[in-house]
Amino acid sequence: MVAALGWSRAQRCELGVVAGSVLLRAHPDGLYGLSGPGYVVVPARARSRCGISPGDRVLLAGSPRQGVLLVHPPVVAERHAAVLGMSLDE
Repeated sequence: MVAALGWSRAQRCELGVVAGSVLLRAHPDGLYGLSGPGYVVVPARARSRCGISPGDRVLLAGSPRQGVLLVHPPVVAERHAAVLGMSLDE
């Protein structure tokens, strides 16, 4: 997803919590960046506010045109997997 957004390790982002999901928006003066090739680290406080624990499977949604990445918590990921007749454990 990070590659699809055209983000590199040098990408800086603003981070916020919106409707129970983490929103990362590309911004040259952002406080947050990528931790490695394709990895986004979500701070503990934001994870806690969204019900995300370390190691959880999450749902990512992004828009290259808007320069945003949404990190949806497991409950949302499970709902979408169920719609597709899948399980996150598969």
